[in-house]
Parts: sequence; structure tokens; C-alpha cells
Amino acid sequence: MSEVVRSGMTLAFVSFPAAIGEMPGASIWSLIFFFMVLLLGLDTQFTVVEICTTALFDMFPNKLDHKKHNLLVTGGFCATFCILGLPLMTGSGIYWVTLLDTYASSWGLIVIALVELVAVAWVYDLDKFIEHMKEMLPDDSPVHKFPASFGFWKIMWKYVTPTSLAIILTWSIIDYEPARYGTFIFPGWAQAMGWIVLLTALLIIPIIAFRQVQKSPGEGLREKVKFASKPTEKWQPGDPKYRKNPPLATDPREDDVFIVPEEAPRSRQLSTYC
Repeated sequence: MSEVVRSGMTLAFVSFPAAIGEMPGASIWSLIFFFMVLLLGLDTQFTVVEICTTALFDMFPNKLDHKKHNLLVTGGFCATFCILGLPLMTGSGIYWVTLLDTYASSWGLIVIALVELVAVAWVYDLDKFIEHMKEMLPDDSPVHKFPASFGFWKIMWKYVTPTSLAIILTWSIIDYEPARYGTFIFPGWAQAMGWIVLLTALLIIPIIAFRQVQKSPGEGLREKVKFASKPTEKWQPGDPKYRKNPPLATDPREDDVFIVPEEAPRSRQLSTYC
């Protein structure tokens, strides 16, 4: 089996097409297969672009307006990503893709997802997070009729998923092998570049956490960490009519959050910063 089928990029773009070519009606199956691959790629791009545009709009709510600048911002991100992806279409592009996939797209995503789950489920409080989700849903949403359904997600987000990700991450570290494409093993400088890309993305997490703890009030480290783990006073629904308490400007972290202007509410959208 190992001599016929390979994992990674070769499996999707070499082994599968070769197997489909041997099937009856190969043309139809090939069309369906690559159309599926196209949809998977588009779905991923939708997510990435939406995350980037939402973060930019949230960072500059007074300078960027969704109705006026949405097309410009979205088009700018798409054009930038297109230019950054051009080197991946060259003769050596498959090697760059393999290198990025080995380091940035595997360990990096697992670590980031694990940190997000721990921060939301164990630090911020999962019950409060679920309440925020309910606030953003329409009043006639079926979710409000079946509140017990969130019990399943609480178990998954708080216990099952973090445990699974921790096991996968641990096994990935134990089973680590240098990046390779087929029989070609990447040289040392390429491996080092992959580690640099990975660490550049991951080091942002402890750096920002250290900055938040450093400027938090408190006598000792424990008090500072406890304060930094709490949401700011401005962590409320974007629409003023859904806010339970008026925002205060006494939080030393107020420069890291935003609040939607009173005259321009944006439905029930919540600030993504705390």
C-alpha cells in the first residue's frame, strides 16, 4: 500500500486522480472530484477573508464603515492574498506549500485552537460565552426553544475537544519528522525557516498575554493574572439597547477595546476584544 498510495498533497492530486482515471466514467468522476476540491478551497478562503476583514473593522470602528468600505477592504485582502500566493504557483511552489503545511498549518493551528478553547471555556467562563451567543441570535431562533442543546456543546468545548487536541499535539511532537516531499528531505535552512514561521505566529500569544498582565493592577502576579483574565467593562453587545450596564472608562485596558458609537449600532454584534 505504501508503494502505491502516498499521504499529503500527493494523495489528493496524484493518487486519487490516478485511481479515478481507472474507473468507468472517469471524466464524470474527475469533474465531481475536482469540483469538490474547488468548493473546499473556496470555503477555506471565505473563512480566512471574513476573519481578517472582521478583525480590521473591529480595530477601527470609527474609521471603517461596513456599508461604505466593505468592498474595498475585502477586495484589498483578496488582492494581497493573491499576490502572496503567486510564488506558490512557480516550479518550486509545491515545496513551499509542503513546508508551510508541515509547520504552520499543523502544529500552529492546533496550538491556537487549544489556547482559544482554554481561554473561552476555562478562563472567560463558558456559560457567559453561551449567553453572548444567545444575545446575537434572533429572538425567534430555534436555539432559544431548546436551551438544553448547549449542554452538549459545553461538554465538547470544555472537556472533549481540548483533551483531543492536547493528545493530537502531544503525539505530533513525539512523532515529529523533518519536512519532506516524496523522497526529498528539506535541507536544514528550510527546516529552520519553517520553525521561524511557526514560532512567529505562536509567540504573539505569550507576548500579548505578558503585556496584559504587566499593565494590570494588583500587588502580586496572581492578582494581575486574575484581573487580566476578566472581561473589560466595554465587553458588551454592540447595539446600545441590548447592553445591561453602561460602559465605564476606568479599566486600564480600555485602549485595547472599542465600543460601537451610539448613533451607529450594529445589530447585536459583540466586541471581539477584551
